[in-house]
Amino acid sequence: MFDGVIYLQAERGIDAGYEKHRAVSKRVGLQFLKAIKRALDLIANDPMRYPHFDSRHRYVLVKKYHYIVAYRMIGDVLCIIAVDDARRSKRFWKRRLR
Repeated sequence: MFDGVIYLQAERGIDAGYEKHRAVSKRVGLQFLKAIKRALDLIANDPMRYPHFDSRHRYVLVKKYHYIVAYRMIGDVLCIIAVDDARRSKRFWKRRLR
């Protein structure tokens, strides 16, 4: 179970993703939220398992929805930094993860 901090920009990314998928159908929107929750739980269970985005950040790809959950550890605290479309440019992600 996820036990950490979700930054405001990550919450906004989740909300925007939900609205985008909810526009297709309410069911699709709810499935998106379940997939994000599953990714958060996977990260919480083994945060060092996933690949590095850069020297400080790691990420999980939510494949079905082409979304990235980017995070980092600050001491013992798991921090979700950003959640957004994986098809965004590298420049976007570098700015987002400063």
